[in-house]
Amino acid sequence: MRDARLYALSACLALAASSALALPVQADDWLALLPACSMPAASSPALEVIYPEPSLPALVAAADGLIARVRVPAALTPPPGVQQERALRGWSAELIGGGIELGSAALAHRHTLAIVAVRPDAGSSLVYRIRMLVPAYAAPGRYSLWLRTPFGERRVERAVFVTASGAAWSGGPAFELKGRSLALRAGSELWLSDACAADRAGFESDVRSLLAVERRSRVNLSGLHPQPMAAQLSDPSALSGSGWTRTVDALQADSAAPIERQVRVLLPAASRIDVSGGKLELYPASDLSLHRIAAISGVFTLAAGARGRVAIGQPAPRSQPLALEPRVTQSGARTRLQVRGVEATARVAYDYGFGRTAWAGPEHWAEFAGPLPQPLRALVLTPSHGGELLRQRLLVTARRPPNCSTSRLTSGSPARPWPPLALGALLWLVRLLKKRRRSGLGIDSAPARVLPLTYPAAEQSSRPVT
Repeated sequence: MRDARLYALSACLALAASSALALPVQADDWLALLPACSMPAASSPALEVIYPEPSLPALVAAADGLIARVRVPAALTPPPGVQQERALRGWSAELIGGGIELGSAALAHRHTLAIVAVRPDAGSSLVYRIRMLVPAYAAPGRYSLWLRTPFGERRVERAVFVTASGAAWSGGPAFELKGRSLALRAGSELWLSDACAADRAGFESDVRSLLAVERRSRVNLSGLHPQPMAAQLSDPSALSGSGWTRTVDALQADSAAPIERQVRVLLPAASRIDVSGGKLELYPASDLSLHRIAAISGVFTLAAGARGRVAIGQPAPRSQPLALEPRVTQSGARTRLQVRGVEATARVAYDYGFGRTAWAGPEHWAEFAGPLPQPLRALVLTPSHGGELLRQRLLVTARRPPNCSTSRLTSGSPARPWPPLALGALLWLVRLLKKRRRSGLGIDSAPARVLPLTYPAAEQSSRPVT
């Protein structure tokens, strides 16, 4: 009876675990659910980016994962999950941004994305989910996605929205409905459009499972008129000026309430930046792995109907050079990365290998498991000097586990041999008890008595006396 109950309980747990694993739940995916009936049918095998696209852009925060869905003309060999490093060798991706260029030289705005996984998508053997890491220092705004696969290259224009890390999403629907089913995550809500009626029952079942697991409220988009996000993130309406100065006009948007206007600008890395009429936040415009940083990015925020001005010039030389510390650390230990000689209000982008990035101030805490394949890099951003790239070779030494004698001797306190001696005595006693138990003697048994040797009376009288 007991075995039957245990068997039933294990079966129920296995069924619950399998149903939970079958749910299309991706915590780092803006698109919660895209049924097969919503994917465009391919008349012939071809390379195609299904998601994101301009009519259904992806929304991802900096330092989070971006998931794209790609249809390929043939199955991948070797299969993803087997020989993963070899399977990822032919894949690469970039985020390409735009902006108003200030200065005479052409400036590029590109971020390389680290691809960490390629997995088949449910329901199709030729559709794969590609998971990429967005750098923590990527500037907020709309980007194009360039993707290189083993079958060719594809570029999707203005298909990815990047928000600041930890910022709450407050915009309206950022897509255009085209009569297909989809489910999108937006804060504590799940936006739904069930126009695709090919598999309504399965779609509704998956939606109910998502609502139960993620505890979001349901919002039906069938009766809503989505407002495109381009009204908030777009190029400026008016641009005037020449040389090293640009003037930007933020006109009133087509909405009842005034909204702020965010304009992205590209600046030379070595420049002094003066701003009036708005607020300018500086970001890197490219990867820190480059030998030389030529440009930096800026998000210029203006009030509705306001006019802002951005001017750049030559920076003054610093009185003392900047320095990135430390030079040595231990594996697994919390390490304080610090830029010396810079203002406390400066923003710093860190890149310490293996796709790990950070966006913080002059001080940042990190941990390192082992040696770094390349020098530690930090890009310091200040309005007075623009972007300054620092490199520092960091030596990561092995951290030995604590020892009873050496750890105390090195700390300055005398060694105490009593714990190891007590452990040795205990082990000796256990071995002694096992040995006695095998010989059939107990530890509490009384000692053996020596009995005198006696003879019968007849034998005693007949024995000769010697």
